[in-house]
Amino acid sequence: SLSYDKLIIIIKQILEFLAYLCDNNTYHGNLNPNNIFIEENLKVKISDFQLNRNIFSSIFESSEDAVEYQENYFYKENSHNYISPDIILGGDQDIKGDMWALGTLILNFLLNK
Repeated sequence: SLSYDKLIIIIKQILEFLAYLCDNNTYHGNLNPNNIFIEENLKVKISDFQLNRNIFSSIFESSEDAVEYQENYFYKENSHNYISPDIILGGDQDIKGDMWALGTLILNFLLNK
């Protein structure tokens, strides 16, 4: 179990990561506990970056094929719990979805404490 002080250190690193992505006009797109790794010294490492639909659209014949591949390949078990309602309802994925996921992560950290 993490203390609140340690939790704040972890959340701050995730926020800094998301700020960096935002400053560079991109987003993670699949932020969830399965791809956040915390080392013993509390250094956070984040993996499994989502490719956005524009990149997929240039690879696949149609945007529908791209979205289908994205959904089947990236949305793993339990990661759907961290997807914002806007995205579930067909909205565009962006940094706001990452912020929703972070809020959900924080809530889970606090409730499971």
